[in-house]
Amino acid sequence: MKAHKGAIKCVKAMPTVAGGGLAGDAIFATAGDISDKCIHIWDMMTFTNMTTLGGHKGEIRALEFSKDGKYLFSAGQGGMLVWDLRNTNK
Repeated sequence: MKAHKGAIKCVKAMPTVAGGGLAGDAIFATAGDISDKCIHIWDMMTFTNMTTLGGHKGEIRALEFSKDGKYLFSAGQGGMLVWDLRNTNK
């Protein structure tokens, strides 16, 4: 499981949510440090990288999935971003 350029700063898991998020998949997200500034979404069963989200200006310090699994919230240096997981590439 290698995707980040630097250290992984936080990890957040989302159990299966029927009809939500990435088609109800059991997924987890990892966020990189200042050298990476990306979030990777992983399939919990196969540990394959499903998609990469980029847009932060600095280190990502927190991740949280919405209860319905449709959104991922990320926060760090430079503010907070909201990701619509229904519109990500698998």
